[in-house]
Amino acid sequence: MRALATPIKVLADGVSKAGNWMHVKVENPSMLSQLLKECSAANMKVIIGDPREVGVPSSDSGEIVFVDLRSLSNVREHCLPDQVISVGTGMAIAELDAMLGHNRQWWPVAAPPNSTIHDVIVSGDGGPLEHGYGGPRHLTLGLDVNLANGTCIKTGGKVVKNVTGYDMTKLIVGSRGIFGVPSLAHLRLYAKPESCRSLVVASETGMLGLLNLANKFMLSGLPIAVLELVESASLSAILPLGAAAGTSQKFFMLCQIYEHEQVIMETLPQLQAMQTSGFWSFTFEQELSGQLLKAVSDMPTPFMEIDCAPSVMALLWQEVSQISLAERVRVRPGAGRMRLSCDEKTFSEVRASLSRWCEKKSMSFSVAWIDRDRVIASEVPQGNAAASNIITKIKQQFDPSGCLSPFASLY
Repeated sequence: MRALATPIKVLADGVSKAGNWMHVKVENPSMLSQLLKECSAANMKVIIGDPREVGVPSSDSGEIVFVDLRSLSNVREHCLPDQVISVGTGMAIAELDAMLGHNRQWWPVAAPPNSTIHDVIVSGDGGPLEHGYGGPRHLTLGLDVNLANGTCIKTGGKVVKNVTGYDMTKLIVGSRGIFGVPSLAHLRLYAKPESCRSLVVASETGMLGLLNLANKFMLSGLPIAVLELVESASLSAILPLGAAAGTSQKFFMLCQIYEHEQVIMETLPQLQAMQTSGFWSFTFEQELSGQLLKAVSDMPTPFMEIDCAPSVMALLWQEVSQISLAERVRVRPGAGRMRLSCDEKTFSEVRASLSRWCEKKSMSFSVAWIDRDRVIASEVPQGNAAASNIITKIKQQFDPSGCLSPFASLY
């Protein structure tokens, strides 16, 4: 691996089938910009993260620099009355939660363990809480983004509705880091809820029954923060045996309410009243609710995501056998996300089946395959040429050498 002129700290290096790699740590945004500029000029690839977690690619990709952003975790400004914080994206979500908790505030995302603000922003996934609070695109007001040529641009701002024209923040959030590296984020905060309760529901008609009930819950307008359909295996280690013994269903629906105690006590009976015969439900207190949320916040990779309406999810479940046969399934109907455990070969097969199905139904939606830092995203039945051209042109303008996130392919 060639030496770098940027004064970074080298944490590890090595050689793999993909080529030479190096794991480095940057201390500030200026150093990050210098490193990106140097790597871009030298045709070196940059991946944000730890190679032990992201994994060193097996395909030939030349020299790779893995960048540790954890030093970019300082708080630049925290405006308590406006409920906005400006913070480095290297901060861990757990650290942010602990810090905000002292002021009874929170950034309502549910992310896998050890996730950073950067991870949440570039993935565009706020976890199960995005049902009630919106995803990172809603919760991120503005960004400082370091481009591959060393330039730092600012998008959005520190307050709501201060953007005219196209909001570049929406482009960066969920882009998998192919356009730039967010180094500072202005985040929209919420008051920490007083209490939480969970309702876990099973249906004798399985996934289809739960999707139908989820639709009723969403139409009710009740203050539901989490509405997630999950395979029972993910909850079996947490749910009390006495409660779980009542059913042998493969799927449960987790519904959580984060509110004042009085609101919770008024809402739960209304949700339970919507359950007709053939449903079983169990309620759980706040302590167990936190464990349940953690259990459904992390979908093991690799997985396939289908983005479509709940009504389409029900049709897919009935008519595309490869979907209902997946070992792990997570459905977030309010956000239009259906996730299936899936390797890359199976993804290609399922995508082909979905293309044929969409052509018959005259439908289209987005699909993606995600495995740590590897992402393949496209539309079915065929790619959107206009969207693909726009993304390609932006990528060429922001990162002409293809330095950033080399294993993410959007369209």
